[in-house]
Amino acid sequence: MDKILNWFSSIFELIHEIWERESTHKTVSVLLVITFLFALFVIEINRQGWLPASLSSKISLSHYMAINLAFSLVLILEVVSLIFALPSSMSKSLGK
Repeated sequence: MDKILNWFSSIFELIHEIWERESTHKTVSVLLVITFLFALFVIEINRQGWLPASLSSKISLSHYMAINLAFSLVLILEVVSLIFALPSSMSKSLGK
């Protein structure tokens, strides 16, 4: 049982180390901006009527949905950060 716990602990630490890197934060930030801009682009194409009907029915006409998508992704990223912060320190977790 100790081997399994140690194995999971080492995997958790590896993922945590990768998550806390500055390069990971920069990459995630850039991906969030690109996702937001892409969503705006697709919504605007849909508003202009340039998408086929099969896609048009699935994509919103409101730019608010692009903002909603971006903020939802930020919320997911903050939950992941909180999960990684919980084992470290209770005060650090509360700060998150």
